[in-house]
Amino acid sequence: MLSTEECREHLGRKDLTDTQVNSLRDVLYGFVENLVDEYIDDTVSITTSCKKQLSTAEFPLTDKRMRVMD
Repeated sequence: MLSTEECREHLGRKDLTDTQVNSLRDVLYGFVENLVDEYIDDTVSITTSCKKQLSTAEFPLTDKRMRVMD
């Protein structure tokens, strides 16, 4: 986590109190955490749906009735 002084430098605002800087930092960390969580959830669901492939050339299905018709 960035220190209060590091945050103040990145914000470019020397007039903010430590409490204001820390509040902004906490809000930004929460926002980024939510974005990362959503990205991971989307990636996992995409990866999971890709893994539902019924057969491949390396691993063909043994029961031909289960194959998807084109």
